[in-house]
Amino acid sequence: MSHTDATPPTPAPLPSPEQLPDDPAILKRMILELIATLQETRQEREQLQQRLHLLLQRLYGPRSERFNPNQPLLFADANQPAEDVPPPEDEPALEDMPSTPAGKRKGHGRKRPPQNLPHEPVHYRLTEAELLCPDCGGMRQEIGAQTTPQLDYRPASGFIRDHIEHKYACACCSKKGQPHIVAAHKPEQPLGKGSPGAGLLAYLIVSKYLDHLPLYRLERILERHGLELTRSTTCDWLAQCARKLQPLYQLMKTSVLQARVLHTDDTPVKRQDAADDETRQSRLWVYLGDSQHPYNVFDFTRNRKRDGPQRFLQGYVGYLQADAFAGYDALYRCADRKLKHFRSGL
Repeated sequence: MSHTDATPPTPAPLPSPEQLPDDPAILKRMILELIATLQETRQEREQLQQRLHLLLQRLYGPRSERFNPNQPLLFADANQPAEDVPPPEDEPALEDMPSTPAGKRKGHGRKRPPQNLPHEPVHYRLTEAELLCPDCGGMRQEIGAQTTPQLDYRPASGFIRDHIEHKYACACCSKKGQPHIVAAHKPEQPLGKGSPGAGLLAYLIVSKYLDHLPLYRLERILERHGLELTRSTTCDWLAQCARKLQPLYQLMKTSVLQARVLHTDDTPVKRQDAADDETRQSRLWVYLGDSQHPYNVFDFTRNRKRDGPQRFLQGYVGYLQADAFAGYDALYRCADRKLKHFRSGL
């Protein structure tokens, strides 16, 4: 008889009140067993309802969530047991595969601290009273030490650097009424007099453009360190840093345009106009050099016209890998630029 033809078992009849025991302790144990059985039954029913819901959703749900029963899952459900699938004929079974040598296996347990970090020793020594031996009254002598490395972190902190320019004058000339005062000049600062230091600006640039932290989060982070800076102030500092780093950008652009193979792509970004307080869609183009010129240079344009790539790639000779944007066609047709056509096919 098949499994589908099997009839469910008939439940046992409930006992009558006369058949129940009169001992309260036995009745309490019976109640506890009934409660445990009821909870187990409810849990199994919830699991079955969840699996039934997933099955109906795969078969009759939205088109994006439907599931073809003939198509196997890429990742099996966690609540479903994995089926025993035999290995393919052209691949050896796990039992027949040679085991990995013990010497090449990765070790388990705690990793050692990195060796490139500085070490700060903290010594623990006995006091004068503890050095006194209670047995003979002599003094204990140090015979060795045990070092236990511990990885720690010291959070960043803000501080104020006072630039003091000392002034000097000749006493002899001062007596003659011809004082000549000379002051020691401090080096040029990143953004001028009274501006933030190079360390603070480097932290803002790395956090904003490398760690992708928005300025409002940086405002709260710096506030915890005692630095009360508004977003408008940090935004102005970053804009001034961009103008200061313009010569470095030009050097990177010159190096990228010397690459034999150049990769480019664009992505839409929103731009807010101060005139009407509305956002417009602009474009940010990236140009990636080869292994000999490993730089990523970005170029901003207010639209997606071909003028942006033509202006940036003016005079470039080499292979350009790009998508099917029609704005590149004019570049590939320019014979004087000797730009090779190499589309990625995306």
